[in-house]
Amino acid sequence: MSDTDYTKVSAIYKKIKEAENDHRVIYISGAVGFGKTTAVKYYFRRKAYLYLSGRDGYLESRPKTETIRQNVIVIDDISWITDGESQDYIRNIAASEEKQVVLIGRSTVPPWLRITSIEKNFVLADERDLVMDEAEIRKFLDDRNIITSDIERKDIIRQTRGHALTLLYIAYYMAGGIPYSKEIEEKVRQDFFHYCDYAFFEKWDDEMKEVLLAVCQYPEFTVEMAEMITGNSRIPSLLEYAFAVGSFMIKKNDGVYAYRFTLQRYLRWKQSVVYTKEQLKENYERAALYYEIHDQIALALKYYEQAGNQNKVSGLLIKNAEKHPGIGHFFETREYYYKLPEETIKKSPTLMSGMSMLYSITIQPEKSEEWYNELAQFEKKAEKSSTQKREAKIRLAYLDIALPHRGIHGVIGILRNVSILCRNKKGQSFFSWDCHHVMY
Repeated sequence: MSDTDYTKVSAIYKKIKEAENDHRVIYISGAVGFGKTTAVKYYFRRKAYLYLSGRDGYLESRPKTETIRQNVIVIDDISWITDGESQDYIRNIAASEEKQVVLIGRSTVPPWLRITSIEKNFVLADERDLVMDEAEIRKFLDDRNIITSDIERKDIIRQTRGHALTLLYIAYYMAGGIPYSKEIEEKVRQDFFHYCDYAFFEKWDDEMKEVLLAVCQYPEFTVEMAEMITGNSRIPSLLEYAFAVGSFMIKKNDGVYAYRFTLQRYLRWKQSVVYTKEQLKENYERAALYYEIHDQIALALKYYEQAGNQNKVSGLLIKNAEKHPGIGHFFETREYYYKLPEETIKKSPTLMSGMSMLYSITIQPEKSEEWYNELAQFEKKAEKSSTQKREAKIRLAYLDIALPHRGIHGVIGILRNVSILCRNKKGQSFFSWDCHHVMY
C-alpha cells in the first residue's frame, strides 16, 4: 500500500504525534498486516527520515549519529534482530535523544531493549492503535470506489476487524462493482495465508516450524504437552524465541499457552498442507495420551477418536466407567458412549451400567431400562462365581439405587441387599471399592 493510498488511522497517528511532540522514542508493535510500517511512512511522508531494517537478523547499515542528516530514524523489523552489535546500536540511538526515533516490531518490546524503554519512557503503540474503526473502514472503501450495501459493509467490518491487509485484499476483489461474497472471503483468507508464508513462516528455522505446527490444533497447550507431542526437549527456549519475534501467542499465569486466533487459523491451514495423514494421526494419539495421563478424559477421547483409534476409545470408556461410576463423569463423556457399537457395550457390565445411567439422566427411561435388562440377562447367563457375574451384580445394585427416573421407592430394602452382597465378596479389592461407591 503506497502512502497516497493510505487511509489515515487516527489512533496511531496521534501516538506518533505524541512521541514527536515530546521528543520520545515510540515503539510500535503488531502482528503481520496491521499496517505498522505504512502508518509511519504516511506520518513522515513530508519529512526526510532514515529507514533501517532488521529483516535479516541484523542492521546492514549502522551509521554514526553525527553523520545522519535526517532528524528522524525509523528502524523496522526489530523483532528479527538477534545480532548483538545491532542491538547495541539501537539501544544507543534510542538513549541518545539526538534524533526522533521510531521502532517497529511484531512482538512487544524485546527483552534486550526493555530496560532502555523503561528508562527513556518510550511511547508504546500496539494493534489497538492500528486497527481501523468503522468510519475509517467506510472511508477506506469509499476512497477505492468500492460500493457496498449496509449488510455487506457490516459483514466486512465483522470479518476484518479493521485489519489493514485484509481490507486491501477485499478491495482488490470487489473492484469494478463485484459484490462481497463467501467466495471473496475465502480468496482473501488464502491470500493472507500465503502472505504469512512470505512474511514470517519462511524465516522460522525448521525446529520452530515443527513445534508450532505440532500444537496448533489444540485450544491450549503446556510445555510438557508440546514436549510429549514433538519429542523436543527445547520447548521453553523455542517458545521464548516465538514471543521475541512476534505477537503470536498468549502465556497464561498457570503455564498454559494459547495461540492468537489469526495465527492459529494460519497454522492449521499450513498444517493441512504439509502434514501427511500418518503424521496427523500420530500427533493426535500423542496429545490424547497426554490428556489421558492427566485425567482429562473428555479431551483424551476426543483426540483418540480424531486419530481413528477406536480400540483406545473403547478401552478408555470402560476404564473411565470403572473409575467414575457417578453421574458427572458419564454425562461429560456421553457422546462417546453413545457412539460405541452395541456389541462392544454388551460385552462389558460396566458399559451396560453406564448406558443405563446415561439414558436415565437424559430422560429416556425406556432405553435406560433396556440396558438395565441387558445387564440383568448378562448376569444370569454369566458363569457362576465368575468375575463378570460378580461385577454385573454390583452394577445392578448400583443402578437399583442410583437411577434417577426410578425415584427412591424400595431403597432401604435395596441397601440391605447390597450390604449382604458386599459382605459375601470375600474381600476382593476391586469389589470392595465398588461397594464403597454403591453405598456412598
